[in-house]
Amino acid sequence: MKTKYVIVGPNILESGGISLFIKNIMLIDPSRFYSFSNSRNIDNSGKKIKRPKLFTVIINYCNFFLFLLKNHRQLEGVVVVTASNFVFYDSAVYILIAKLFRITSYFRYAGDIQYFYDNSLIIQKKIIQFFLRIPNKNLVQSNIIKKYLADVIGINEQKIEIIPEVIPKLRSAKNEINKPINVVFFGGLEAKRKGSSVVTQSIIDVNSSKKFNGLFHFHLVATTNNDRDTLESCNFNNVSQYSGLYGKEKEELMKRCQVLILPSYKEGMPNAILDALTYGMAVISTRVGSIPDVISEDENGFLIAPGTAKELTRTLSKLTNIKTLGKIMKNNYELSFKYSQENFASKLNEILR
Repeated sequence: MKTKYVIVGPNILESGGISLFIKNIMLIDPSRFYSFSNSRNIDNSGKKIKRPKLFTVIINYCNFFLFLLKNHRQLEGVVVVTASNFVFYDSAVYILIAKLFRITSYFRYAGDIQYFYDNSLIIQKKIIQFFLRIPNKNLVQSNIIKKYLADVIGINEQKIEIIPEVIPKLRSAKNEINKPINVVFFGGLEAKRKGSSVVTQSIIDVNSSKKFNGLFHFHLVATTNNDRDTLESCNFNNVSQYSGLYGKEKEELMKRCQVLILPSYKEGMPNAILDALTYGMAVISTRVGSIPDVISEDENGFLIAPGTAKELTRTLSKLTNIKTLGKIMKNNYELSFKYSQENFASKLNEILR
């Protein structure tokens, strides 16, 4: 067995930022890393798991224990990748199992750990603290999360490492500025959390003001049903709505847009923002999660408070200045190269040595 590290997380056939993180690790050296799926949704062939989820969780724990029992002498580490929600507790058990075999462990979580911890009960906070103190290293997305873990949760800074996200496909040129300015929003299954209603109200405000006449065209991908119906009833000619876009269709839309809006209520490090960087889009988002570590006010975008449609509308007005928009788009395109696969591999290898 050549494998030195086991990566525990969702099946890499699943969509989402956590699966993408695992794929990026596997790209470094498939013979060095082994992906152990703890998915409760699909099996390794991509078929939907039909048995009860609790039963699946227990089977996954047993299979992981048996895997380590057989291979622990050859392993150098276990990397557990999870989200900052109820799945956190399930995933933390794998850290405990690795500890039983005295294997070096690394805990990587996506999502908004601040929101997750702040909104937990006192007993839950104690459990979260307990689990975060077990691994040899906690791998976080940004300086903001590192500081939060150290100052608020009380994790030793020496046990926290920042490892960057990856933009899967860096582009050779940024988007051009066109009139009207094309603005895109991606909602999906989490559209409500991502601020779909805020976007809807802002679009109504924009279309109620003569000063915005003809300046913006909005492209809304998978908003909530209520928001979609609201805008359809308004019959605006500067709004295009899509139930979902993937692959080439999504790429073609991204090439046409100059601005991404993502007024989320909670986030980790959204893939939508990272994708926007490589197209050179200006970003309007919120001061949540790791977003302020990527978006600097007036430099490569703007940050607003969650749930503030009027603030979103006012911020959009700043991007009607072509000089301002051009500067931000240039800065974001240049920033995108920080999130290359090479930088990710270099940092991960440095941590795992």
